[in-house]
Amino acid sequence: MCSQTEDVRKKSVYAFRGEIERALAWGAEYLVLHPGSWKGLTRDEGLRLAAESIAQAIDGLAWQGTGFQILIENTAGAEFSLGGAWSKVAELVALLKKCAPVGVCLDTCHTHVSGYDLVDGGGYEETVKLAAATVGLESVKVWQLQRCQG
Repeated sequence: MCSQTEDVRKKSVYAFRGEIERALAWGAEYLVLHPGSWKGLTRDEGLRLAAESIAQAIDGLAWQGTGFQILIENTAGAEFSLGGAWSKVAELVALLKKCAPVGVCLDTCHTHVSGYDLVDGGGYEETVKLAAATVGLESVKVWQLQRCQG
């Protein structure tokens, strides 16, 4: 969604719009999105392009009153990837609040790889407090995953 290449960005917007249309047609509550990579740009340019692309993808679609939300997922924090830190996810969500139904999907594996402590009790508590302070826990969607046995 924030590619430096206009053609790639246009194709991404088109594809994501199709995903939103299908999600709305199926009555889905959520659609998770990784914000993308800003390689070749500044982080601020990437952030702006991601917000513009997401806004373009949903523009004109009838999402109001459906309960549908686009969930911006945090990333593992690769060098040019948007959303490695929760403060960066919060920036994108703030840019989109006026034009799109957005929330946050916190990927626990990405959270841990990004350097947040989820292993011990004290670290977990601190991590939850930090999440609440940055992205706001009211915007976070959490699913309980069952561990595969076998």
